[in-house]
Amino acid sequence: MEKDQCDKAINIGPEKAVELLFNDSSKNISDLKSRQWNAANYGVLAIMAVAIFDHNASNHHKEIVTLIMLVIVVCHFFVTYKCHRNLDTFRTRIKTLISSYFDAESHTLFKKGKPEWEQEKELKFPRGKEGQDFEDAVVDEGGIEFALFFTTPVTFIFACFVVWCWR
Repeated sequence: MEKDQCDKAINIGPEKAVELLFNDSSKNISDLKSRQWNAANYGVLAIMAVAIFDHNASNHHKEIVTLIMLVIVVCHFFVTYKCHRNLDTFRTRIKTLISSYFDAESHTLFKKGKPEWEQEKELKFPRGKEGQDFEDAVVDEGGIEFALFFTTPVTFIFACFVVWCWR
């Protein structure tokens, strides 16, 4: 009985499939950005906690503390990098959905440069016009990701100063 239910395919129309993919991609982008920020925040917090505990301890194990903090930085890099790669996948999916399935008039919403209301009305281009990359469909967060990526290593450098030099 269960096998028969699993073998039956649910028929959904192409519009519903595009809607589901678009919503799923948007939610995944939001979730991945939250994971990146959590990794950065927890990484900074963990490094600071380890450095403070060592600073207040009577026996100091500088090498072990430095190694623990370095492991935290490596874990942060790994999580942030994996999230970044997955974000690229979902950003590309959204751009593909927009270029392939959204009507031509809605493409002007994602044109780089001036907002739609300031653009000339004769900019009616066909679906997926050559050279149109829909970069404005998803936010460019290059500077934010750079800061996010290097927050934990910078904290590590300052924590090493506390552990090794500040007594």
